[in-house]
Order: sequence, then C-alpha cells, then structure tokens
Amino acid sequence: GVGSEGAYQVDHLEDGTYWLFAILDTNHDGRLNQYSGDAIGIYGMDLAAGTGFPPDSVTIAGGNRVTRIDFELFDPVSLSGSVAYEGSAYPGSRHTYFVGLFAADDFDPDNPFSWVPLYSTSGGIAYQPDWTIDSFDNGLRPGTFYVAAFMDVNSNPTPDSGEPLGLYESNGRPAPVTVADGN
Repeated sequence: GVGSEGAYQVDHLEDGTYWLFAILDTNHDGRLNQYSGDAIGIYGMDLAAGTGFPPDSVTIAGGNRVTRIDFELFDPVSLSGSVAYEGSAYPGSRHTYFVGLFAADDFDPDNPFSWVPLYSTSGGIAYQPDWTIDSFDNGLRPGTFYVAAFMDVNSNPTPDSGEPLGLYESNGRPAPVTVADGN
C-alpha cells in the first residue's frame, strides 16, 4: 500500500529483478485502468513526456534493502462514453460507428459533416457500444472539444449526409467538453 505523501514499502521480496509500477484510481470508478484515466507511473519512465523506455529495474540480492526508488504518476486525459442508435431506418443495426473530437474553436456544430476530427475511435453499434479516447491509445492532450459520433452505413469511414450523426449536448444544444490533465 501507499502511505501519506506517496511513501511505499514492499516487504518479503525474493532475490531477483523487479520492475516497479503504480496505478491510482483517480477517476474513482473502482477499476484500475490507465486507458479510462487512472494515474499510472513506471519507475525510470516519464510517461507524460513519453521517454525512458525500457523502464528501469531494481535488483534485490542477498536480502538487501533498496531505498529511494522514486517515480511520478502520470494522470492521463480520457474521454469515454457509449453510442446508441434509436432510429428506425436501420433496425437491429450492426454498423460500425466512429466517434471524433473536434477543436471547439475551429468547429461548426451546425455543419459537422465538413470537419476532420483531431482524435477518433470506432466501434460497433449493438455489439461494442462503449468507446474511449485517451492519452495512451490516441495521444489525447488537454483541450476543449466537440464530441460527435456517426454510424457508417456505407462503410467509407467519413460522415455522409443521411447517415445518423449525433453531437454531445447539454440542455438540448451541442456543447463542448473541456478535459485537463487528471480528468
């Protein structure tokens, strides 16, 4: 376990080589998963800068104690949600969907078909409705974004007129979402 000020101690290790990492449930969902935004650290790596690969190791020999193995946690940015289709044109739909994040200061929510997302992911309606765009898989950086999803009926991975498309809304209006390190 980890004590106050991040102090930790691991006892009763057999002699050998160890690679240390830590993960903290910073999004408080009860699961440890850096892809959904939980903070993670690996000894000898700077995850925020993407440097230090491969990570450093620690060797225990002759039952010795090793101290001052310090490393920082990187609290990544993550957006997640699910896509549902409730229309009648494609009953029992098993089409691919795409979710994109668009820079809020350079996006017209009234004309979403003409924009290229900064970050995106895909899934399958009906069998893979949950999506995540994060720092690790997608390189997501802090910012303010509109979130849009569309169902790719004609299988050409671009939103076309007539394909179901939706934007994240608040109070019935398209609304941007701001994410910062640690949320």
